[in-house]
Amino acid sequence: MHSADFVPSRNEVYVFRGGNGREYLNDLHALDVNTYTWRNVETTGASPQQRANHSSAVLDELEELFIFGGWNGKERLNDIHILHTGTGAWTCPRIGGVLPHPRAGMTLTALRGRLYLFGGSGTSSKCFQDLQILDRKEMLVFLSLFLDALLLPLFCRRG
Repeated sequence: MHSADFVPSRNEVYVFRGGNGREYLNDLHALDVNTYTWRNVETTGASPQQRANHSSAVLDELEELFIFGGWNGKERLNDIHILHTGTGAWTCPRIGGVLPHPRAGMTLTALRGRLYLFGGSGTSSKCFQDLQILDRKEMLVFLSLFLDALLLPLFCRRG
């Protein structure tokens, strides 16, 4: 229900807490990997709403932590929030293109200025088999690949 990401510029693991089994949360903690000490991360701006089963990723070169989607106890989400780890400022950017459907339980990977979102479950527990790519510089979802059940075995083949 939580997410954890290593932030190289701070030498810390950021943990965005999604829930404790009784309630949904949105607090942020950091573990210093040298001293193994925890701290609460002080932030400014509008933090993401409480949620669980969200995903997160860090773009090292921009010192940004991204939080995407999840479940707030009433509905699945498809919002994106960015924390600048150097300043502690949250932003909720405007995204161009077609946003991914609201979902929970997906993966989010950051690589070379892009975010790769895969899978998750939507309303009525619909399982997504799609790959969405967000270009950080343009803040644009520019590619959506839908992998149907016939093509998926090609990607999962062991060789």
